[in-house]
Amino acid sequence: MNVPRRNFLGTLLCVSGAFMYGCQSEPPIQMSMRKGVPLITNYNDSGDPFLIEGKTLLVSITYPSRADGLLGSLPVLIEPESDGGQQREEPQPLSFYPSRDGRILRTILSAPLDVVEGNQRLYLAKSDRPDDKLWDFPYSIRRGNYRSSLLTLDKEFSAPSREVSERTTRDFKNMLVVLKRLSPRQWAKPFVLPVNEGDSGNFGVKRIVNRTKRYRHGGLDFHAEKGTPIYAVNDGIVAFSGEQWVAGKSICIDHGMSVFSKYAHLSQRRVDEGEQVKRGQIIALSGDSGGQKASPHLHLDIFVNGSHVDPKDFMLRTAAQLLTIESEESGHG
Repeated sequence: MNVPRRNFLGTLLCVSGAFMYGCQSEPPIQMSMRKGVPLITNYNDSGDPFLIEGKTLLVSITYPSRADGLLGSLPVLIEPESDGGQQREEPQPLSFYPSRDGRILRTILSAPLDVVEGNQRLYLAKSDRPDDKLWDFPYSIRRGNYRSSLLTLDKEFSAPSREVSERTTRDFKNMLVVLKRLSPRQWAKPFVLPVNEGDSGNFGVKRIVNRTKRYRHGGLDFHAEKGTPIYAVNDGIVAFSGEQWVAGKSICIDHGMSVFSKYAHLSQRRVDEGEQVKRGQIIALSGDSGGQKASPHLHLDIFVNGSHVDPKDFMLRTAAQLLTIESEESGHG
């Protein structure tokens, strides 16, 4: 199908609003090249090494010669309120987008929701010696400014029966398996929005359900009456197409390089697991399925490095920055 005009929003924002979205291709440089140490460039307004909870950051790593066989990670601590504030580590292994000459490797860093504020390290190592960390670079992690909200939902959501608890645990473990998939990059064009409707601006909201259950809203809700066409946000392979207790009828697309999109509360699924989908393709119809028993809408999750991130921040800013740089590099900018 032809991609609607709304699908060029990311490109237009990046071209005409570069200062607003930080799409400049030459940001301040954070570290100068020292002998044997790669140069790090952070694509934010200041060029400083910091991330905000729930957001992403494009980073370039430049070497004097080709940089092959590199591994990287940005491990962080999180303390989810849904787990009683117990801390655990998120390893966040990284994927790399090489430049044409192989001297520059670009990667996308992420700071999960409920991340512990403080200083962390970006680690780089060679693939043949993964435990021998050759370089590490400091990054400051900051908490975001997210609002709180009170919700009243079906009591099974806040005080689940044993059957529901077992089902949601199984669903969670199955999604962890999906998100650990490692596949080549599938996308080369700007990301598009999944519906023509507006959104609720509720990514990251600190929710209190039925005054007892606390959790973070890891996705973004779009206004969509039942039966509204849902579009794939970019090219990819369907990694999951099925039904879960919370998400209801849902679809997860693997876009490669540890980037996934998930569409929840659908009334109808139109693609199957393993199917190749194209950006702007109708993959489903919106609905109100799932244990929340909420009114019809579309819930969109974007995962990067295994973590929930702000969908619009990633699609319209970080991914758009990468595409702009690659276009300039190829001489098409």
